[in-house]
Amino acid sequence: MAKCHVVVAKYDERRQCFVDDGEWLIAASPQVKPSIKVRGTDHFFVGLETGRPSLYGWVEEVEAEVDVNALVERALNSPAKDSLGGSAEAVHDQITLTLKSVKQVSPGKPVVSDFTRKSFKDHTMIQKVHRVFFGKG
Repeated sequence: MAKCHVVVAKYDERRQCFVDDGEWLIAASPQVKPSIKVRGTDHFFVGLETGRPSLYGWVEEVEAEVDVNALVERALNSPAKDSLGGSAEAVHDQITLTLKSVKQVSPGKPVVSDFTRKSFKDHTMIQKVHRVFFGKG
């Protein structure tokens, strides 16, 4: 059976993760503001079931291929809909971005969603989901 990596929540208010443990997370749409203030950033993940924000997510391996179209349907019928862009196309884009980004990240590792310039000359901002390292303390 094929395996797939997804992003899940670990509830921790200290790290601004306001989503219950184990809930799947998707990178929120770029123009959306979180329902709960998330420290110093405009970007975050959103819980697929609750729509609550999480600054960080953790990669988890699941034992089956993820059906993106089924996830889109779930998201469109959940409180997360508006945070993921509202339309089927925008939700699909956010789910695809999240899943593709964590494909090579080891399970159990934390990730964050943010923006970076396309290049030094091209100031177009692109969204990325990538591994993050926590400092001690």
